[in-house]
Amino acid sequence: MVVDGVRVRVHARKAVPPWRAITCGVGGADVSPRRAEVRLSGFDPPTFEWIDESGESIAAPTFSLSGSEAEMLHVWAYVEDEWVEWAAELLVLVDGRRQTININDGGRPFVTTGSQGASSALMWAAGGNRWDPPLAS
Repeated sequence: MVVDGVRVRVHARKAVPPWRAITCGVGGADVSPRRAEVRLSGFDPPTFEWIDESGESIAAPTFSLSGSEAEMLHVWAYVEDEWVEWAAELLVLVDGRRQTININDGGRPFVTTGSQGASSALMWAAGGNRWDPPLAS
């Protein structure tokens, strides 16, 4: 399978309603997924980049999978001070044929909002035991 490209489509943009931003650290399987970043604010169409382990932009990956194998992609979406509903299409070549794999939230667009519009923010660190204000960046 060869990744031929990614199309990101914005379905809606609107102002962020007053809300509380909550962040919760999680653990998971010992997997190293391929990482990509979508920048939804300030670009039309949004930008999409593949990222390596050191955080640098790289070319789209090429990989082989058998019928019983799976590939995990970790997509980080960034937005500034708006509410964005979006989905993506992964354009691939499989055995010389073009295919499109939809990336969405169970058939619906993802919703990504900027925390700049939040009325307050709290986080629960992985392994923590209480809600705290987020760490300063």
